Formats: sequence, structure tokens, C-alpha cells
Amino acid sequence: MNAAMELVHDSTQDDFVRAVLYSFAISDYEGNEVITLKSIVSSDIFDGMEIEIVNEAVSTVQQAGLIEWDDTKVGAIRLTPVGQAKFLLVRNDFFDGDEIESLRDWFADLNIHDLLASLEYRSMKKNFVGLAALPGQPCPLSGQWRAQRLSNKTVFTRIGELLPAPETDGVGNQVIWHLLRTENTVIGA
Repeated sequence: MNAAMELVHDSTQDDFVRAVLYSFAISDYEGNEVITLKSIVSSDIFDGMEIEIVNEAVSTVQQAGLIEWDDTKVGAIRLTPVGQAKFLLVRNDFFDGDEIESLRDWFADLNIHDLLASLEYRSMKKNFVGLAALPGQPCPLSGQWRAQRLSNKTVFTRIGELLPAPETDGVGNQVIWHLLRTENTVIGA
């Protein structure tokens, strides 16, 4: 696999995460409220999308340890402490109409079956838990973080430490730090 192909789905998991977290922001600016799965399906981002897209998004967020089922309400979920940390990193983008429209357009153009069959996306899911952050943002969970767009640079970062610069790679693409899936990675705590 060449380097360009490795980056095709570099932001896909984070796009899924942001799209699900959007429903928490619409429900409550602080993200403290329990929401139903129905509120995700009917959100401005996912309304009218194939259910497989929504399922992949929710699965990604759950595997990243950002949400958990609420025992007091059937079909309801809430943010975990790690989910709350990620939510705070991206919350302000949810009130930018252009950002939401761009995310919705991306999902509208997505062929979920091709995505799930893609070697690049399967590799991303195998290697990363689905939790991502940008350079300069506080680390939401201690662990090994990798930036594919920086020649797979890997750093150990602790909760609250800022993820390292630069913000863009040599050709101007946004750098995204992904939490590596390791036997020591504890998610949802």
C-alpha cells in the first residue's frame, strides 16, 4: 500500500465520532445529557442516510470508549469521561453551519460498502481505537498516539498534555493524531 492510499481514510473514524457527538451538543451544550439512538439517526447530519453509515459511526464511537449505554432509559446512551473530553475538543465546531454541512455532504457521498471493504479503512480500524485529536489540543487519554501524515510519527502523550505540532504536513494537509490500539490501551474508563 502506498503512502497516498494509507491517508485516504485518515479522518474517517474521527468524522464518524464528530457526527455522533453532534447529537450530544444539540441536546445539551455541555454534553451531560443522555440521548437516544433515535436522536443520532434523525440528526441534521444523519437524517436520511443509510442505516449502515449510522451503525458504523455508532460502533466506532462505542469502540473508542466514548459512549456507554444508560441503564435508566432503553435505547439511551451517554458520554464516558473520555467521550466528554473528546466532546469538549470538538464542541464549538457543532455550531458552525459550514462545518456541519461539509460533514453531512461527506456522509451523503460515502459508499459505506466500499468503505468497509477498503483495506485502508480496515487497517485504520485495526490499528487505531477511533479516538483522534489535533496538534495543540489536550490529550483526552494517555497512550501511544500516531500521526500518519507525519511519516507515522508516534509519541506517548498523557491526559491533558498538548499533542505535538505541526498542524499540517509538508503539503498542507491537516495532521490528525490517532490513539493506537495496544494491549495497554484502556478505553471507556
